[in-house]
Amino acid sequence: MEPDDHANEDPPLHAPSLPPWQQTAGRLPEPADGGARTGVLSSASPLVSFHAMTSRDAELHVIVQRGIEAYHAGLFFEAHELWEVGWRDEQDPVRKTFLQGLILVAAALHKLTKMQSPSGAVRLLNKAHARLAGVPEGTGGVAIGILRGDIERAASAIAQRASEGDTALDAALLPRMDAAGAIASSSPAAARPRA
Repeated sequence: MEPDDHANEDPPLHAPSLPPWQQTAGRLPEPADGGARTGVLSSASPLVSFHAMTSRDAELHVIVQRGIEAYHAGLFFEAHELWEVGWRDEQDPVRKTFLQGLILVAAALHKLTKMQSPSGAVRLLNKAHARLAGVPEGTGGVAIGILRGDIERAASAIAQRASEGDTALDAALLPRMDAAGAIASSSPAAARPRA
């Protein structure tokens, strides 16, 4: 295939340096307003109605869902990178703040699991909690209230466990990234009992 064969294609939402599992997605359907396609959608991502979404909403939804897929797979650095791609391009201050909150959660878990730094993880989780404070429920399709509550509990539990010399990540500590209005989640933390 010649280099010019791709000249008229829309660029993907993901960066070219992402792992192959993130580069095998299909294209989004045309938005209801007849605009150009806005990116990629993983076959594992839930389908959404594009009739009620603007192309910017659809783009945010795709970015968030792709990051959540990586997050649920325990690929915290990759989730961080996916959300950062969207954050760099986002113009809306609320949506930008929302993406920053997700990025901080993923960075915190990466710091805990790969760098063995519970204090760094707690610091980043506290920043994420504060960042998401002004974000409306349902932004990006995420249950913000559940996420903020889980972030607070995770930060406290990680700090407590670290004071006892335990730096391992227990799946029960993962802040849930549930869809707004969802009853159950596919995250490993969803199965844990809530106090």
